[in-house]
Amino acid sequence: MSSAVLAKFPTALASAGFFEWWTSRLKELVLGSQVLQSMFRETVVTVAADLSDEISTGVRWRDGQVQPVTLEVAARMAVSKRVVVRPVPGSVLVKEHVVPAVGRADMEQLLSHEIASISPFSADELFWRWDIGPAMSDRKRTAVILTMVPKSTLAKPLALLDEAGIVPDFAEVDVAGVKRRLTLGVEETGAGARLAIRVLSWTCVLLALLALLAPVGIQTWQRWRNEAAISELEPAVTQVRAAKQAIMASGAGKAFLKQEAERTGNALAQLAALTRAVPDDSYLTSLRMHDRQATLCGESTSSAHLMTVLSAAPSIHNPAFAAPLTRTEGTNLENYCITATVGK
Repeated sequence: MSSAVLAKFPTALASAGFFEWWTSRLKELVLGSQVLQSMFRETVVTVAADLSDEISTGVRWRDGQVQPVTLEVAARMAVSKRVVVRPVPGSVLVKEHVVPAVGRADMEQLLSHEIASISPFSADELFWRWDIGPAMSDRKRTAVILTMVPKSTLAKPLALLDEAGIVPDFAEVDVAGVKRRLTLGVEETGAGARLAIRVLSWTCVLLALLALLAPVGIQTWQRWRNEAAISELEPAVTQVRAAKQAIMASGAGKAFLKQEAERTGNALAQLAALTRAVPDDSYLTSLRMHDRQATLCGESTSSAHLMTVLSAAPSIHNPAFAAPLTRTEGTNLENYCITATVGK
């Protein structure tokens, strides 16, 4: 690094606009890199204006190649792609201007008043933007580069686009080999419409997927809960089987088990009988069984129909409601609790 640059560096570092200038330089370096450009380029619809106020439309792909297309094709692509208008090169005004150092938030307002003194147009008559210029030794001053396009030069092209139903996003100009975009005042409308379409489209897709996957997800969750409950009971079942084998080894144990089996019945057979008896429009949320006495609680579209079905089952006796019926809010399901004797 030369001694002249080193000598200027502390002064530039102390200036209020140095970091903004440095950010601007880095941005230009990034945008000037061909490799990075190929990574971050987007496909856009281009609209080029000429001296006769006619327009030619095309598509600039990510690799930078521009393919001419008709106005109708451009209108269809504009629904999902950004639209940039390229004004006649001779209509672009670039001006370096020095202003007092102010914050970025106040710079726009300051320049809108300064433009009339440095150009033949007022700020309202231009599409314009500003960028930080070269760093200055005077920390109280900031150099900015103004890029301006008279609105009158784009009036006819914008009217033609409006007739075709195309809402442009930017005016795009080349300044020292760097593409710069100027807002046209209709950017918010065009981008907002595309954003609304994308949000609605993705919302519809997500709702459709949710509708398809929700039943499967609920069934999978319930199955996992049942398997987890069975896994928790496996140690107790193993102990009971071991105790049963020990009791069966003696004659007295066999007689006792036979007597208990006749009194309490086969639990698996009772559970199978209840499963067969409960209709498809009813759901169990809890089931308790003790000495052939079962208590069933759950939800049903018709508890009266459920009671009729249980009363008709040959292996279920004396079904009765154990609690008043209630209804689940927002559904047509009734909450029920029924007691019954299962087996003989």
